[in-house]
Amino acid sequence: ITISRTINVLLFNLFIWGLIIFFVRSSYLRTLRNSIQKGFFSLEGAHIYDQQTIDILLEKIKTGRDTDIIYAFRLLEGAAYHDLNNLFQDQLLSRHKEVRKYALNTLEEKGEINIKQLHELLPIETDPEIKQHIIGLLCKMDPDYLTEAADNLKQADYDTRKVIITNMLNQKEFKFLFQGGNSLNELIY
Repeated sequence: ITISRTINVLLFNLFIWGLIIFFVRSSYLRTLRNSIQKGFFSLEGAHIYDQQTIDILLEKIKTGRDTDIIYAFRLLEGAAYHDLNNLFQDQLLSRHKEVRKYALNTLEEKGEINIKQLHELLPIETDPEIKQHIIGLLCKMDPDYLTEAADNLKQADYDTRKVIITNMLNQKEFKFLFQGGNSLNELIY
């Protein structure tokens, strides 16, 4: 075998290898898109790197069930979608309770909480668990809100009181520690 024949064999193998990669990639994308559209998808091992699949996921977020929306968000996170935080903030007004919880938790983990938006969400939130989470975040991030909540503690329901007292006890100021301790003592007795 001559050197030129060896080079030709290697180049031919590289060409065949490139074609195989191209066909496997396009088959993978086609299968991924079909499974997302039908609602049978999981995020294990999925890699998204094309705009058409991202568009399908964005459509799922608009029209899907709560589990579909959460899976679509996870896939978009894996794809490093550029406008993800705005999508999460929009989902805080979603009709799906689980989606609102997921969006709130994710924004909290990323440190992208908008205090003004939390103040707007608080009066309209209907789910007690999410409402308590919003109150807890406001108590942590907005000292004025914590002061106001501490002053109006007796007017709050039992579960909300627990959240406010917990946040008061996490403060370093003696006023909050003292008031939180007294409020906790009242709840015990």
